[in-house]
Amino acid sequence: MFQLVSISSIILHHHLANNAFSLSIIFPNCQRSCLGLVEVSLKSETLSTDIFRCIYNALFKSFLQYGIVIWGQTFSFYIEPLFKLQKTAIRTLSHQTALSHSLPLFKGLQLLRVSDVFKLKLLTFVYDSMTMLAPSFFHGYFSLSSTVHNHATRQSCHNNLYLICKHTLRYGLGTIRYLGAKLWNELPREIRTSSSRSIISKNYKNTY
Repeated sequence: MFQLVSISSIILHHHLANNAFSLSIIFPNCQRSCLGLVEVSLKSETLSTDIFRCIYNALFKSFLQYGIVIWGQTFSFYIEPLFKLQKTAIRTLSHQTALSHSLPLFKGLQLLRVSDVFKLKLLTFVYDSMTMLAPSFFHGYFSLSSTVHNHATRQSCHNNLYLICKHTLRYGLGTIRYLGAKLWNELPREIRTSSSRSIISKNYKNTY
């Protein structure tokens, strides 16, 4: 029916720090995946939403989220073309026109936008780091404010993560450590106290 170009995990992993290079690999594969979704949609209009969602996850999301924790914080002009492709895929699955508003379609299919995919992946990385599920290099990558300050602060009293003071986007505000702690602290308490990654994902999707 259609063919997808495979990604070399080794090459992509080696160059993940280079956002432009990563996206130059991911974007073409997302394009091909989107075309594949169009073809499936045209030939299989009777398939259920659940099946279409599985097809989307297998053909599109798998490429979209690869390494997204690393490159997902890049500038919006890199992300926007991917988001447009994602909206095309969602409209295709829903048999909607190009002028249809995408937000209700995302909610109806219970799928996250690319920006939210990045946030969720980063939050689960924070969780893995704090629970020692991540590689040992990242154990202790995030710290509770209460373990840093020896006096009571608003952050430490709410069991927030310590947020390192940064002033520039290039040298701090765009780092995984800063963004991860910031996003974690903004979560509702019931999500932060979740007992597993799957519960965090479920609660995040239900909330956002």
